[in-house]
Amino acid sequence: MTDTGPLFASSGDLIADRRYKWAIDHAARGDFAGAADILAQTVEQAPGFATAWFALGAIRDRLGDRSGAIDAFDKARDADPEDYHGARLQLARLRGGNAAPALSEAYVRRLFDQYSSRYDAALTERLSYRGPSLLHDAIEGAVGGAGRPLHFPAMLDLGCGTGLAGAVFRPFVERLVGVDLSPGMIARAKSKDLYDRLATADLTDFLAAEAGDGAKYDLILAADVFVYVNELTPIIAATARILAPDGLFAFTVETVVLMGRAAHSNLFSRPSATDREVAGQMLERFGIAHLKDRPYTMISGGERQLVLLARALAQEPQFIVLDEPTASLDFGNQGKVMREIRALGSSGHGVLFTTHDPNHAMRAADRAYLLRGGERIGEGATGEVLSRTQLEALYQTQVELISDTSSGRTAFLPG
Repeated sequence: MTDTGPLFASSGDLIADRRYKWAIDHAARGDFAGAADILAQTVEQAPGFATAWFALGAIRDRLGDRSGAIDAFDKARDADPEDYHGARLQLARLRGGNAAPALSEAYVRRLFDQYSSRYDAALTERLSYRGPSLLHDAIEGAVGGAGRPLHFPAMLDLGCGTGLAGAVFRPFVERLVGVDLSPGMIARAKSKDLYDRLATADLTDFLAAEAGDGAKYDLILAADVFVYVNELTPIIAATARILAPDGLFAFTVETVVLMGRAAHSNLFSRPSATDREVAGQMLERFGIAHLKDRPYTMISGGERQLVLLARALAQEPQFIVLDEPTASLDFGNQGKVMREIRALGSSGHGVLFTTHDPNHAMRAADRAYLLRGGERIGEGATGEVLSRTQLEALYQTQVELISDTSSGRTAFLPG
């Protein structure tokens, strides 16, 4: 969605297109009810007009008509298999899905193509965007601390956009390569004459091709592209294959946490002030707000684990699944995570977590399931299931039970 309505794709019917533009004019003047009426008439005339259906969904949503918005977004999705407008994202938000659907390549490309001409002004003038500068400062501090100069033979700018990061890092790079999905963004970057090579491509495809060619980069930068990536793991794995020995892969901690806000996006655009506020609250919650602008790859393993937990909670889910949430954490942070899990459960959230430490289950869980060799050997209320006998059968070793008489709490130690 742009400032003047959804990304426009003609219905092929000149009259329907004109009626759509008339409706958008009404919405721009604040007459949303009138705009909705006109759009309803428009889609009745042109039932395959995906842009009009999407606009109708967005306006009904603004008017508080949730069921009407869902119906319109359903029609927009059905009329547009490529999901040019991003209707699936809106449906996930309105229906309360905890996981955002993967955004279509067509949607992302066309959105940024239409946005490219005003991208720089919007970020630097209206939003005071400082992502590349913050990464520069963090990288300078990291390499300086290691006794290395701020100089890189080859740098790859992932999701380079119009070249804002390229402008910051060009003085410190011998060869600068940029990749972006949007031809419009690439054209703007090319006009700045900063990059030695620019490619229009999907990140996964580009990284695979670079690995096939044996390319190596000393610095790989993702200023904020990961906010728009649903599944980060394959991108990181592909990036590792082209990172030179002692190379740096840099993206901020805040970027990782903001990925958790994708399901709440009202529009597919840069993170809102609310998104950043929620992300900041989650970082504060785990005591890692001071890491916000640090490169994620340059913090400790335990700190990364806390960042991922902050990202999970930034989704504001009703049910959360955590796989060994205390892995790599020190004793104090393990306690912090267990307190958060207990607090979530007490506030009505559902939490399912795995752990190798029965004491964590005793601390935070209401029910426990004991698994060995893929088979469930016990289940029930935590206080009943977590007994010395059950745990010795589970771990095939002696277990010692200790008690604190003042608090009544118990804990298990390996014998």
